[in-house]
Amino acid sequence: MYRNLDRNGELTAAWQDAPITPPSLYISGENDAVRTFYAMDDAVRAVVQNLRGVIDLTSGRR
Repeated sequence: MYRNLDRNGELTAAWQDAPITPPSLYISGENDAVRTFYAMDDAVRAVVQNLRGVIDLTSGRR
């Protein structure tokens, strides 16, 4: 467990519901666990208002 996780939450609490407005690109890898609980659906696009694209990278190895 990352030791500073609670402190990060305290420091960024003021921006918890703030939208992300700069142009953004979401890049993830094929084994990125975040994609299992953050689908790039309408709910995410409402928060990341200027999402320009979603790129999934694969290793190319089998």
